[in-house]
Amino acid sequence: MTYSETVDLAHMLAMPRWRHPTGPANKHEVRQFRRDINHQVGIHYHPQDSPYDPLFRWFQKRHDPRSP
Repeated sequence: MTYSETVDLAHMLAMPRWRHPTGPANKHEVRQFRRDINHQVGIHYHPQDSPYDPLFRWFQKRHDPRSP
């Protein structure tokens, strides 16, 4: 079952730090995002700069200063 992981991930993505970041992402922010997912959700997430990684795309969209 993945219910608990889904709830944990939704909780983490709703955190103000990740939902409304204060500026563009840097390497430190990407590492912290990965650590938070690993810790909060309990998966070993290794983001790839790829259009096929939905979590990384979500992260980039939130950190793009041109996004509304």
